[in-house]
Amino acid sequence: MAKWEEIYEDIKEEILSGKMAPGSLFPSNLDLLQKYKARSTLTIQQAVNQLIKEGLVISDGKRGKHSKRTVRIIPTRSVNYRRGGFSKEFGQIATKNVLELRIIDQKKDIPKVLQDEITTPALFYHTEQLLNGQLVAVSKAYIPSRIPTQELLKLMSQANASLYGSLEYLGFKPFACEENLICDFASKEERQALRLPKNSNIPIVRLTRKTYDEKKQLVEICPLIYRADVYEFAYQFNF
Repeated sequence: MAKWEEIYEDIKEEILSGKMAPGSLFPSNLDLLQKYKARSTLTIQQAVNQLIKEGLVISDGKRGKHSKRTVRIIPTRSVNYRRGGFSKEFGQIATKNVLELRIIDQKKDIPKVLQDEITTPALFYHTEQLLNGQLVAVSKAYIPSRIPTQELLKLMSQANASLYGSLEYLGFKPFACEENLICDFASKEERQALRLPKNSNIPIVRLTRKTYDEKKQLVEICPLIYRADVYEFAYQFNF
């Protein structure tokens, strides 16, 4: 194992164990050079670069003595039992920010991969999902035209509105769903949406949920992106 790898592994363990306090100022290259008795700052920087790449160290992107690096605050991992809406899954620690709520009239405004299943006018419901105030997921729900979109829009415009509760009120109670998950590194757009550190490689989960009513007819398609480092997905189902 190369010297920089030994240093990287040692610092990584200090961060994950909490020995380096989350949010604390990360040591300078000179401090690390003296601590690990490395031959050059290049060796130190290689180790630090890997930590930044993995999102364990956050850099402000500046160089020299004015640069600032901090130990990443690692979110608490939550078990997601996938048993309904976000609020139902997590209760009081869950909150949402509604980014957009509108009716889509034109097919071109729906992602191509969904156009065969989502008819217009469709309701578009775009939210950020937070646990204990920290952004952990972003969802984009599309509700097809078989649902009374104008009535649904009015219901969803009310404070603390629930999508699934509103669907049930209109007679389209969610009954079953299917989900497809892909774990990957975030694209630039996904990093921005989840506000991930610019230079990190924190993985994400792309999840597409299709929800059906008791007649097995589609009532929602919802692509979501999750921070993979804050979730443990757990499913229950009947054979």
